[in-house]
Amino acid sequence: MRIHTPEHFPPDGTYRPALNCRWYIDIPPGQKVTVRFEMLETEHDESCSYDKVQVFRVLNAYHRLALLCGNLTGHAPAIAISGTRHGMILFTTNPYSTTLGKMSALVLYTPDCDKRITLDDHSPSYRLNVVGGGHNHVQDCQYVFQAPSGYTLQIVFDQFHVGSLRNASVSNCTDDFVELRDGGSIFSVLMGRFCGNRTVSPQTTFGGTLHLRYVTDSTFRRGMLFDATVRMVPSLCGPMHHNLTGGAIITLNTPNFGGNSKYPPNTKCLWLLEASEGKQVEIQFRTMDLQQFDESSRQCKDYIGIRDASVGGCREDVYKCLSYTILSFVTLMIYFS
Repeated sequence: MRIHTPEHFPPDGTYRPALNCRWYIDIPPGQKVTVRFEMLETEHDESCSYDKVQVFRVLNAYHRLALLCGNLTGHAPAIAISGTRHGMILFTTNPYSTTLGKMSALVLYTPDCDKRITLDDHSPSYRLNVVGGGHNHVQDCQYVFQAPSGYTLQIVFDQFHVGSLRNASVSNCTDDFVELRDGGSIFSVLMGRFCGNRTVSPQTTFGGTLHLRYVTDSTFRRGMLFDATVRMVPSLCGPMHHNLTGGAIITLNTPNFGGNSKYPPNTKCLWLLEASEGKQVEIQFRTMDLQQFDESSRQCKDYIGIRDASVGGCREDVYKCLSYTILSFVTLMIYFS
């Protein structure tokens, strides 16, 4: 099924203000819906306050899955509506002025194969074995893996044969593919998109959540599509979520801290610090030794960022390149007042 905004434009190509288009979607038991945007061009602003497209899991505004605006043709993520009998897509325009916004989307009904899998000490790994049946069948499956605090996730592919005869030579993986994201949703940071018969190297998240999506838009191969194992891996950064209520004082160290140890390359530590309502978090740097500014690339490759999540992540101070050595470590004393 394909949906789109009204096709009959006024002479100047604009819509009237306060245009409100709603599409209500009924989902049969055992099915899910995936919304794939073929065209999405609206006015852009940071909060999508004017022209926007919204996707909802049920028929009310309390279960919104996506809020999109701007020129996203070719870049908008596919939004899955699963675990429910109803969904809704809403296209609205600026209530005060005319707009050039337009949208076209393909609404696909497929078997509901989405899963959420939590790993712990009793179940530290999960094997994902996907087999093709050799018939024309569209699937769009999303798996979310969650590890406990202090762990990241690693996925290792033992076999990988994702791609039909029709798109076996396509390098950008548009029809059949496996997509990995570092986080819990389709909006998380992309780790990679893979297809074909090539070997996929092990992939490790920075945080404790992994989003895996596999799509088959064409004829399945018979036999194995891919065989992968997702396992918990102790985080180099230690526990990543700290509750500072009750006057707690904690110390954070970078990996391999102390002496002449180097922190490992391509490392990202993300610590979330929470205090009681009305309290502030105070951070003191006791030791800081980071790689110096790279004159050739004009970049600061190693840095520490501090973001105030209570104001939507908008307030940020970044400490960069504060030493002249690559032997690096950082110690933070953190408490609230």
